[in-house]
Amino acid sequence: MEDFYRQTLYPWLMDQVMGGEPFAGLRKELLAPAAGRILELGLGTGLNLGCYPQGTTKIESLDPSKELHQRALPRIRTCGMEVEHHFGSASAMPFADLSFDYILSSWTLCSVSDLYGALREIKRVLKKGGIFRFIEHGAHPNPKIKAWQDRLNPLHHKLSGGCNLNRDFHEALMEQGFLFEKLECWQLESSPAILGYQYFGTARRLF
Repeated sequence: MEDFYRQTLYPWLMDQVMGGEPFAGLRKELLAPAAGRILELGLGTGLNLGCYPQGTTKIESLDPSKELHQRALPRIRTCGMEVEHHFGSASAMPFADLSFDYILSSWTLCSVSDLYGALREIKRVLKKGGIFRFIEHGAHPNPKIKAWQDRLNPLHHKLSGGCNLNRDFHEALMEQGFLFEKLECWQLESSPAILGYQYFGTARRLF
């Protein structure tokens, strides 16, 4: 039963929950400025592939999940871009230093097991002046809601592919020395408060 949930039901649920609005519009906004050598962290089921700007010919992607990738394959075949996919961890990327102009992450860093390790790797493989653009859900600024996020996180983590409710992405990125060019935070009206607090940001590697 656990294998059925992980291999079949959870990938299907991901598509149902994350495939429509407002998520599709946010994906397009996130990906709009991407150019140069591009890395997408957490390809998942490939929902971003139809949202890249016209003229994008190739991206590289990194994701540890073979189950989610099976669902992504039809989208890879029809997206009109070359997708060079790598199976692996965001905290141990198989790329050389200073490799990418843009790194993109949409609702992915909530699930990596080692957030700070992943951020160090993002900084390592970005070119100097390179851009990290992300949208994530995480810690709510209301202390009462945050307390409920903390209480429910162990159960949510188990049921949602390792997703965490309570990560503060602003604080984590600041600690790793990224310079924010833009950060917007808001509560997504269509989501419960414990799930829907969004962090949408653009951060640059300075050195």
